[in-house]
Amino acid sequence: MSHSIATDQREHRRLQLAPTIIRADIEQDGKRREGYLINVSLGGTFLSIADPPAKDTTTDLHMVLPWGIGECHVQACAVWEQTDHQERAIGAGLSFIDLSEDTSNQLQSYLDRFRERSPPRSRADKALETQKQTVDAELFQEARLRTFLIPFARPRCSSN
Repeated sequence: MSHSIATDQREHRRLQLAPTIIRADIEQDGKRREGYLINVSLGGTFLSIADPPAKDTTTDLHMVLPWGIGECHVQACAVWEQTDHQERAIGAGLSFIDLSEDTSNQLQSYLDRFRERSPPRSRADKALETQKQTVDAELFQEARLRTFLIPFARPRCSSN
């Protein structure tokens, strides 16, 4: 796959991300463990689990999607590892491998349902948020300048 195609697909997936947590079973080397999927998309997810799969390792995920969407089986490859402040592995970024049409439809249904349940953001809300951020930045800059300039604006006392 070319770099530009991979980049386009990654950007597409980011737009359809569901920032939720789903319990999942991970099966690797004949062992089954429990972990949590965070930020699920059509292209992959983050797996929060002690001792995650190493980078470039293939694993099987078994999850039950909410809202009656059903059980889903996905094969995934670990593409990066997350560590904590003590450099202990606490999770891995997973890329889904060759999703079946049924699995892809289940995940899309989940993403659609999640989006329906998310509070709507109108253009007016977005404009107000942008305006507030601009005003906050301007007030911060003004306060910073005042703090810096005030000591220089005070008249000096005469020693008389």
